[in-house]
Amino acid sequence: MVICPDCGREVPEANYCENCAAYIKNINIINENTSIKYCINCGEKIQMTDNYCHNCGYNLKK
Repeated sequence: MVICPDCGREVPEANYCENCAAYIKNINIINENTSIKYCINCGEKIQMTDNYCHNCGYNLKK
């Protein structure tokens, strides 16, 4: 799994993000077992147990 540096969404390993079309350079592979994820609204790091993003308030349990 790769995290887009622009939108924070999980994307398959590719040259461009399927969500925002950002060019993905020097991608970082994220361990699936990590407890840190990223808000799909703003890209802020969040914990898997969070119900809301602490940065933008997005409801993560939708």
